[in-house]
Amino acid sequence: MRGLPDIDARYWLLLLTASVCGTNLGDFASETLRLGFFGAFVPFTLLFLAMVFAAGRIRFMSEAYYWLAILISRASATDIADLATHQLRLSYPMLLVAALAALALALAIGARLGQSTIATAPGADGRLVSRPAANATYWVAMIMASAFGTMAGDFLADELGFGFARAALGSVALAGFAVTETLSRGKISKLGYWGVVLAVRVAATNFGDFAAGDGGLGLGFVISSLASFTLLALFTLTWRPQRLAQAS
Repeated sequence: MRGLPDIDARYWLLLLTASVCGTNLGDFASETLRLGFFGAFVPFTLLFLAMVFAAGRIRFMSEAYYWLAILISRASATDIADLATHQLRLSYPMLLVAALAALALALAIGARLGQSTIATAPGADGRLVSRPAANATYWVAMIMASAFGTMAGDFLADELGFGFARAALGSVALAGFAVTETLSRGKISKLGYWGVVLAVRVAATNFGDFAAGDGGLGLGFVISSLASFTLLALFTLTWRPQRLAQAS
């Protein structure tokens, strides 16, 4: 996939925004449209697979395509995670451990196959720049991380009784600390990258539920999805990556 973003402060903010939008979009399809968790999971998954398949065949590829794939994959992961926890009533701790194990297994198998999930190359100023690799291993790992984020966020808010507001405040603060710590180091490792992704995914679940739910801002799934999608589009189109700004 071409047109991939640099992993910097801008990247993490866009990942949070796309994740919030995907969370609310998944809930909108399953609850507001009454498709059910599995009924919403299927079309999102098929759309995501079609996007990944088409990525290598589209000559002109912009960064927006990557963020749209992130959004759709998050919506799909939200519905399958809710199916497991809300409908099948499986244990949260068991599912969280299983999601982490699946993530680790996907990364290990990808490494054995020679697929790294982070690509590092010289930037416009000569410094090394890291970008997501966006291969098969990357997307499988991202879906596992998204499912973990949905389940962990709901576990904090519902099972542990923090509620939307406190869970959102705590998880967003933790994600902010993880991002700040990573940016201060300059170079990011594979383990560090996926650790921050997990933190951002949890924060997006709690913040999305806080924005849409009656226990939070009460915007509803439609307005909250449209608001986060609008922010994502504005950030992507108007906040130019550093390498593009330097080249212009």
